[in-house]
Amino acid sequence: MAIGRQESDTAMKAAELALVLAAYYFPGADGEEARFTDAAFLLSGHLHCWDRWQGLPYPEKQRIARLLAMRPERYANPTVFARTMRHVLSFQGERLPSFLLSADQNGARPMLGGDLDGYASRLLAELGSTPSRAGTMQTAQPGAWLIRHKPDGRTVEVTVPHFQAAKAHLVKPPAVRKAPRRGELRVKIEDLLALAQRLDAFRPSSRRFLHATLIKLIAGLRDVDGPLKDDIAFASGVLRLLNAPTGTGKSVLMRVLAVRLALDGVRVAVVVPNVEASLATAQEIDDDLALLGDSSACTPLMSPNGLNERMEKTLEGSTTEDGWGESLAWRMNQLAYGCALLELIDPASRPEAGKEPCDGLFRPDGKGGTHRETRSCPWKPTCPKFAQSRAAITHRVVVTNHRNFLVGKLQVTVELDGRLRSRIPISEYLLTAFDVVIIDEIDQFQSTAVETCAREMLLSSRGRWDEVPLKRLDDDRARIPVRDSLRITPALSKLRALSDQLVNFVADGSLRIPDVTPGLHTTKWQLPTIYDRTLIGALFDVPGDAPASPAIYQRLDALFPDYEPDRVPGALEEPLAAVKEVLLTLLGHPDESSLNEARLRLDAILSAKVERPEARAQLVTMMVLKAWYAALQHHVRELQGEASRLRSFDLSSAREFTDGLAAHTLQGPFPYGPLGYPLVGFRFAGLNDPEKSTELSLQTITGDPHAFTTQLGGLVALTVCGHERIVLGLSATAFFPGAVREHIHAPLTWWMTDADEDAITVRDGRVRKGAEYVQISGQPKQNKRYELIEMGERLHETHILKHLQHMRIVDQDRARVALAVNSYEQCLHLARGILQAAGYTGGLCVAVPADKQRREELLAQFPLPRGVKTLTADEFERFPEHGDMLVAPMARITRGLNIVIGIRSALSAIFLCVRPLALLSEPAEMFASINAAGHSGIEPSGRPSVALAAARRRSRDRLYLVLRAAPHFRGQDDTLQEEVVAGVIVDLIQLAGRARRGGTDMRLYLVDHAIHDQTWRSDMGTIIRRMYATWPAGTRTIMAAVYGSALTSLLKDVAGINPDDLSDEERPTFRLLAGDE
Repeated sequence: MAIGRQESDTAMKAAELALVLAAYYFPGADGEEARFTDAAFLLSGHLHCWDRWQGLPYPEKQRIARLLAMRPERYANPTVFARTMRHVLSFQGERLPSFLLSADQNGARPMLGGDLDGYASRLLAELGSTPSRAGTMQTAQPGAWLIRHKPDGRTVEVTVPHFQAAKAHLVKPPAVRKAPRRGELRVKIEDLLALAQRLDAFRPSSRRFLHATLIKLIAGLRDVDGPLKDDIAFASGVLRLLNAPTGTGKSVLMRVLAVRLALDGVRVAVVVPNVEASLATAQEIDDDLALLGDSSACTPLMSPNGLNERMEKTLEGSTTEDGWGESLAWRMNQLAYGCALLELIDPASRPEAGKEPCDGLFRPDGKGGTHRETRSCPWKPTCPKFAQSRAAITHRVVVTNHRNFLVGKLQVTVELDGRLRSRIPISEYLLTAFDVVIIDEIDQFQSTAVETCAREMLLSSRGRWDEVPLKRLDDDRARIPVRDSLRITPALSKLRALSDQLVNFVADGSLRIPDVTPGLHTTKWQLPTIYDRTLIGALFDVPGDAPASPAIYQRLDALFPDYEPDRVPGALEEPLAAVKEVLLTLLGHPDESSLNEARLRLDAILSAKVERPEARAQLVTMMVLKAWYAALQHHVRELQGEASRLRSFDLSSAREFTDGLAAHTLQGPFPYGPLGYPLVGFRFAGLNDPEKSTELSLQTITGDPHAFTTQLGGLVALTVCGHERIVLGLSATAFFPGAVREHIHAPLTWWMTDADEDAITVRDGRVRKGAEYVQISGQPKQNKRYELIEMGERLHETHILKHLQHMRIVDQDRARVALAVNSYEQCLHLARGILQAAGYTGGLCVAVPADKQRREELLAQFPLPRGVKTLTADEFERFPEHGDMLVAPMARITRGLNIVIGIRSALSAIFLCVRPLALLSEPAEMFASINAAGHSGIEPSGRPSVALAAARRRSRDRLYLVLRAAPHFRGQDDTLQEEVVAGVIVDLIQLAGRARRGGTDMRLYLVDHAIHDQTWRSDMGTIIRRMYATWPAGTRTIMAAVYGSALTSLLKDVAGINPDDLSDEERPTFRLLAGDE
């Protein structure tokens, strides 16, 4: 009975509604029966698996979305939901009197007299009337308050005056109007072209390019019916994708379309890759609207905490000596602000600019400390620091960046649906208040969403004890309702005890983290599976470079406590069978004597398999840590299931804890991807001073970035604001099956073929050191520095110098090249080689980090001589003013850059100097692969729970494939290699685009010998041939239609494939673009 009692009334209503809807939409063979798998499918949010979803009546879609907005996150896990329902329904009575548990205990029969639809509507009304306990942050009252300095924790007193506190309470929060649903929106092509022509007429002839660019783009675009005709049609709830080559005018279309819609009274949110792009785009649109005499202005929207840093960068990059021009003045108006509160603090004690305590005022407790509740600054309602946030409420066009859209919060209090909301997520606000969302570089948007699905939280610390959220929440348990405390206390107490004791053991040296150099500050990400390959090799005699079979993995699983209900452990022979009991005993009593006893027993058990005592001791440590991590992971997941319950407490400790433990960072209906549960890992820090500083942090990765992207205007918008929205996504690489971070799992709506023959030429750019080619990727890190220096010297002498000399003769404006590596440190090493090359006379520019401290540390370690120009990413577009060679990390130059002279690219060649490889040991790469595997092959079905179960199996199979993978790229499974190379090709297409602005051609040199080396059949050419052979004929046709000459060049020049050799049978119609091959 207790377990049923622990489910809140709201949770029970949500569960009941899910069961009613399952019985209504998916009745069993013997009549109205709700199978738990069908109800769990509805609660998962993955409605795209259902073939009836798109055709459901709109009110029914809204009903399911409201259920998803209110259901506890733990119910999105089908195993948790089924187990909970069996417990609840096992006790007849007041919890769920409307259902009876079925005989097989896999479902429930409704006792409602048949009117399931009507009963569902009544339940939803009851759920809708449940009062929300979410509140707003209160403003500081007159009197003394304390602010905390970070990171030293010092407190500084500030006195809030009576007049300002009173004034703050007179400022009424602005009301946000929810935009109505627009089922369809049509824009006439002739209207867009006419508007572009009008805007050009306002500008001097040298800046008139909008109309010409737009007319060329529209002429090249086509849809499933052929070339575009009169209208561009948008529909709410369905992602519209436009794919066109880099430099063909997508940004111009986005700009003119936003202006046209604003003139028609349509509110538009534009989402671009980064802050710099958001400022530039907002300024262009704002200028356009002003020139047209329209009052519907445009504002950028970025994090207020980044304004000061961006202002400083803007001023550093300014070359205006005689005053600010209009462009700089506009930017400074967007970025500059002052802080009234800081004027009340002694200058020596003031926080740094940009780190003002806007929501961080604490009331003194009279004992030298502070109360836990925080208050906001009384100047905040009118502070210019939040001017962008206030403008976003009134302006018709808002431009923000990918990351801010995904994880940012609107930093002002608003009135929405009759209640006050503070820190509303940017995505929720824009979907609520705006009619149309336009996303530039939507594949990069999805890739950024993958990154943002990770959250980190401090679990235990010897140096920052008061900052540990677990401790703060534990201290506040007396203020949590008893029924809620009953549910969270066991997992909270166990998680805290295991975290604290693990930190103690590591700080004391009782447990030494394998492969961590003594004195190192921070470890890498520690998954429970991190030592699996070593353990498998030692215990089951599997060579290190060989993949481990599923049967071997099951034998390893059998050694450890089992927290996965779906896991099938293998059989074990003595003496290893005793390992699990030893580890369970240790985790049940994690004290020093238990650890010593466990060491002795495990050492004795392993003595029959491993002879060397040192090797046995290392394996014992790995086994203890693996079991410990798995136990921590289990208790984290238990608490993640209670996130919605904890979030309702009006306690700062509960909010802090749930923010760090959030099951998903992306707003909307997807707490989990197809995998069905989060990936959880850990990181140690402070190991350079273990007695005082050792700490353990938790990182969780979950959510569903792929579904979030494709369903943004559909189920995501329905869930967060109650209406579907129009969403347009633009990119040059939105469709690329196998690219797990970039491929959008939705059909293309419009595309433009890259028809410029031989515009991209891919060449072998290798250089020799003696008789051997220079190779970087795959080398030990300590060797890469010297190999990069060697490569830079040889590359300049054999390729770069000749190329630049030739271009100065044939096209002076394009006598420039870029060289791409994998990190800022590699930039400095390659630059060092170029500097010492014979024939070098200057013109070298080197990329450096934007962060000043990191930049200074790197240049102190690897100094550059005077005369070499260093550029941050924000300054790359000014590279032509400073030199003819730019060395930069590939991740910083593949997208969003316009390195041009006039409207033509200033780059004529790009040298890819280091093979770019995604490391599957990195959490984001692992997560992208696992999540994409689940989505690949989803076919909407009349039994969507079956389709979702199949997707879950694919994700779990991919998880174990990744975990079993050999550590080196050359030994990995073909599927994993092909995923990595697909992502590399996307980057190469984008990289080549940097040199194709204005319709120019370019040369792409592949320099690193690792790209070409066929010794292990892991060279790029071999893998591309393998990928191409597995593409269905329809996919080949789509790829040819979308990428044209760009893909042809890569296929021909790198893999020796001629796409023109396709047979007639391999040329399906373009209508295949309506599906996701």
